Amino acid sequence: MQNTSLGQLIRARRKELNLTIEELAKKVGIDRTYFTRIEKHGLLPSPKVMRDIVMNLKTNPTKYMRLYKSLKLERVMKTWKQKIKPLPEKF
Repeated sequence: MQNTSLGQLIRARRKELNLTIEELAKKVGIDRTYFTRIEKHGLLPSPKVMRDIVMNLKTNPTKYMRLYKSLKLERVMKTWKQKIKPLPEKF
């Protein structure tokens, strides 16, 4: 699941900085359980929360934000496909 790869990327960098989930969640200003869902369960955070996570990881945001945008677009496309019904054969 691609969402998990974003969580894995965040987790790897957090561990490089020797930060616990609790510490990084506090720096970002979110609840530890919400952060856990982002990191371990593939939850996509809001753009603001994502920006705050990347800023607190003290790293180049390009790869994080590129993957985040890709996942958001993937989610939108999946939703549209579910909501839009194909036209009948004889339209």
